[in-house]
Amino acid sequence: MTSKNPHSVAEQGFSTGADDYAKARPSYPAAALQCLQAELKLIPAETKILDLAAGTGKFTELLVKDGYQVTAVEPVAEMRAKITEKLPTVKAVEGTSWNIPVENDSQHVVVIAQAFHWFDDIETLRECRRVLKSNGYIVFIWNMESQERCQWIAKLRQIYEQHDVKAPQYRKGAWKKVFNTEEAGELFHLPLNHHQFTNDFLIAGKEVVWQRIKSKSYIAVMPPQEQEKLQQQVYAILDDPENGFIPNSDGEFLFLHETDIYWAQRK
Repeated sequence: MTSKNPHSVAEQGFSTGADDYAKARPSYPAAALQCLQAELKLIPAETKILDLAAGTGKFTELLVKDGYQVTAVEPVAEMRAKITEKLPTVKAVEGTSWNIPVENDSQHVVVIAQAFHWFDDIETLRECRRVLKSNGYIVFIWNMESQERCQWIAKLRQIYEQHDVKAPQYRKGAWKKVFNTEEAGELFHLPLNHHQFTNDFLIAGKEVVWQRIKSKSYIAVMPPQEQEKLQQQVYAILDDPENGFIPNSDGEFLFLHETDIYWAQRK
């Protein structure tokens, strides 16, 4: 085990932004879970899954509904409290990717949803392999707003992503580097398997879009006056009909996403 602390932006941002995260972050498509069950040949009732860096339990909740035996590990107390509040039967414990508080060879799957880019090092891979049973799997999943399919999302990402210069992010791809190391290939069967799914859903209005943006750790840590300035920029884009943020007949808006899922089997 390695003694490290969570990234300061993640720890501070998710501590202050736990409510926004719980309310505004999207869930994951059923097709992604069906893919995992089929590809990994899982029998939910017989499968122990460790949800590492579980956040507010977005993915945890889906695993529980599908009948898996789930342990949630999350270092930020405010996020962990959301899991306990929503899923009181789930064991939610404090821990990090470098110090997972479960026994050796005890889990069939370790899943990391929307988080691996914060701790994408070989120590994490060693620790995940330690807790996995023989032939167990490590799984990574991310939701990403679809700038390729939606103009208003593309314009929003251009203005808010410029604030993430100090924060590791999935879209930057640096998290993949660890899998090019010799040791990673000794721990897991590589290269990673990958599938992508669409994850589109309806939202009530622009306030939800702003809450989603504000739930990002690097936005949550910004001073209030900078957040207010960014919010005004966001609303200006959404209020311009040429950008396509147009409601359906029920007054709802389609929020387009892609979901990427990766996995590898333990050696």
